[in-house]
Amino acid sequence: MTHTERIRCLRKATELQVMELLEWDLLSYTMFKYECGLMYLTAYLKGDMDAIDQMQRSAIYWGWWKLHWMEREGEFLENFRNGHCHPRPYRQWVKTVHGRRANYRIIHNPDVLSQAMEPAGVVLENSYCAHLVPALKMVVRQAHDEK
Repeated sequence: MTHTERIRCLRKATELQVMELLEWDLLSYTMFKYECGLMYLTAYLKGDMDAIDQMQRSAIYWGWWKLHWMEREGEFLENFRNGHCHPRPYRQWVKTVHGRRANYRIIHNPDVLSQAMEPAGVVLENSYCAHLVPALKMVVRQAHDEK
């Protein structure tokens, strides 16, 4: 098994554990992850709709988002195993699905994350470039056609 295959298997196993704890199906889980990714962009880019539009269509951004999401999934599962609630110890949260979901939302809060983490320069550069190059080509083509 390659390193990439091991990572995919680990990611799938982690996702299944989280979905089971939250009593969510794949659609609920995936939509939550996607919506948090969009809310993170809105908070991080401070409502710059052009930048948000470019980033939300970037495979590089979503790859980065999924990587960091999995790190927080590990934190959530570790908290569950140790009976800790983010940010303070509290054993009661593990007993109910409502408590687990509340803790999960705290760990994945897009507003808090926008203050705590930022995409690497390569994520930002490549996301912007991927959308600027076609726009620039169109501008050059239009200028050439006008001559």
